[in-house]
Amino acid sequence: VSDLETGGQPMTELPFAANRGLVVPDREYKLRIGAGAWNDGDTANLSIGQGYLLTTPLHMACLAASVARGETRTVPSIIHSLERNGRHLGAQPIGLTPEQLEALRGGMLRCVEEGTARGARIQGLPYAGKTGTAEYFKKGEKAHLAWMIGYAPAENPVVAFAVLVEGQVDTNTWGGKTAGPVAKEMLESWWPIAVKANQEDKPKVPR
Repeated sequence: VSDLETGGQPMTELPFAANRGLVVPDREYKLRIGAGAWNDGDTANLSIGQGYLLTTPLHMACLAASVARGETRTVPSIIHSLERNGRHLGAQPIGLTPEQLEALRGGMLRCVEEGTARGARIQGLPYAGKTGTAEYFKKGEKAHLAWMIGYAPAENPVVAFAVLVEGQVDTNTWGGKTAGPVAKEMLESWWPIAVKANQEDKPKVPR
């Protein structure tokens, strides 16, 4: 996860991008915070995004963008400056093989088409996504965070997104049910604009 995101380092010099928002825990981290030795339960929790893992919507949007790009770890920027071979100077590989990327992208596409995000499908816009539901405690009582991340279109993607909805105690808050409709509405608003911009960028055919 850290390779796909930022490795725990600040992503930019912007004030909202401090590295305190990302924790990818390991044995040393758990000992450092005085929580005892790492165990199999910690590994299981981490594998589904629970336990000591901490992240932000910005980190997760970057993760989705990195999967979509497949070559470099995405770092957000306000001013986009291309360097050698169209890549940012200092760009780093995400560390996945072509086979791993293909499996990951295929799974995210199926998540939208037939999985937990199927309620967020958009006619004419195949896109990749992944939903998630995390537990947190609000005033000592358990509540849920609804997530959905992804990129669009599925082929030749141009946008990545992350949706986070904070649930309240005693409410049904789930990734596909709660965050999915928000992601769908966002993409439905963006897609016509993207199509129009693409058409305007095409060279005009001489008459």
